[in-house]
Amino acid sequence: MENKRLFIDDFEVESIQNLTRTFHPPEKVGTVLQPDRPWEDKFGCACPMVIRHPDGRLKMWYWNSKGDLNDLYATSNDGLQWDKPILNLAEIDGSTENNKVKTPGRIGPGAVFYCPESTLSEGEDALYRTVSWIPGGEWSQRYLPIFSADGFTWHTAENAETEPGISDGVGDTGTFLVADDAFPMMRDDVPGRYIAFPRLHATVGRFRRRSVGMTFANSLPNRARLMLDWPRPNLVLAPDLIDDEMARERLDKAYADGIIHYNDPADQHCEFYTMQPWAVGNVFLGALYVFDVSMDMYKHSMWNQHGIMETQLVYSRDLVHWDRLGDRQPWIARGEAGEQDCAMIHFDSVPIRVGEWMYQYYSAGNLPHPSVDQQWLIEQHRLIEAGKRHPLQAIGCVRFRPDRYVSLAAGNRSGRVITQVQTVEDSRLLVNLNATDGELIVSVLTDRGRPLKGYERSQSIRGGHIEAAVSFPEPLADLIGQKVKLRFTLQNAELFSYSWEN
Repeated sequence: MENKRLFIDDFEVESIQNLTRTFHPPEKVGTVLQPDRPWEDKFGCACPMVIRHPDGRLKMWYWNSKGDLNDLYATSNDGLQWDKPILNLAEIDGSTENNKVKTPGRIGPGAVFYCPESTLSEGEDALYRTVSWIPGGEWSQRYLPIFSADGFTWHTAENAETEPGISDGVGDTGTFLVADDAFPMMRDDVPGRYIAFPRLHATVGRFRRRSVGMTFANSLPNRARLMLDWPRPNLVLAPDLIDDEMARERLDKAYADGIIHYNDPADQHCEFYTMQPWAVGNVFLGALYVFDVSMDMYKHSMWNQHGIMETQLVYSRDLVHWDRLGDRQPWIARGEAGEQDCAMIHFDSVPIRVGEWMYQYYSAGNLPHPSVDQQWLIEQHRLIEAGKRHPLQAIGCVRFRPDRYVSLAAGNRSGRVITQVQTVEDSRLLVNLNATDGELIVSVLTDRGRPLKGYERSQSIRGGHIEAAVSFPEPLADLIGQKVKLRFTLQNAELFSYSWEN
């Protein structure tokens, strides 16, 4: 069981003195995958869904449209260099010599999960799973689960044609989370084993907006019903008027920089395309796709809405109530005009641990949301065909140290944070901190706040560490089962998280 605690809020904090909560966006690595094979449409690829296989390799499913929307497959040992193996499974342009997988509907855009712990009760053919957008039947938009034994050949559940799945007003994008795989701490307020976040619509102010919904399914003994019974989605996150104000600033700058082609102040507003959640310790995080609409193109006899998109970070303790981190500043920000990701950042993957880093992949586009100036688009296609510019979409990557989303930071003046009462369940206390120019001291207190003899002051911890063991004169194993508080005292340092381990 993972007992990691992040300092993203005051949920388990009793008091804080002289510390500042600081947001830490990741650093961009750059483009790691783009269309470069004869069977790939060279104008772009998108929607990376990445997992780590037990053999150590990273596996990615991604989208490319050549003749149709194709689900393609790539692997990597280091997360940066990606191979595209020939699978000989499905045709593109009349040939199976490609890396296309077989699937009844597009994979994702939500995460793919590898679930070996579930195959005994749910079948080997459900080793890989996701929720897929599958149009058709009597539902104009719906999501259904799809499964695979190997990640290459995917199938729906039986009688999929007659199943509503996740429907009832959902849009064409949604994401997915396996709760007891990504979030091992058993919680009564987590509604089900499988959590989906389909796109809904909510009216805020003058606009009907894309927003984030949530629904859930549980595992049943009857495998024919596996991940098919979903309650009607509920709205869990929608834009507000502050988002509109920030959107107007971003849109006016993007228009001035030539990133977007149309900009009508009467149409400017913010929407949420959807979000990709993941879990760290006792909290859920989410990459929220913030869509700034600059013009409604229907009034110009064009399709959809014009605009830009980037990612913000949100968090929740129960999957229902969500808040922003970092005062709504970007988690992954758009690049400058002319860069690969200057217009669109969306469809982020779940972060993956690679050595001492977490890698997160995303769709990086310099093409605004779909309605664009057609003469401009024709010229971009000509330049791409001639090899004179990068694709309209590619797969980008950012990296950050594990758990370093938000810190409690102290300067020259010493600061401290005291936790709420907790029960010691393991024998080792680990901290994630950056104290290159400072130090951290930890104290164990009684449940009434008095220092415990032998644990009044740990050894000073200096330097940068993802998991630094805290050492006291007496062994922490002697405290297992006791109710205590922890006091962290730091100077010229940043504290990100702590955890208990055996």
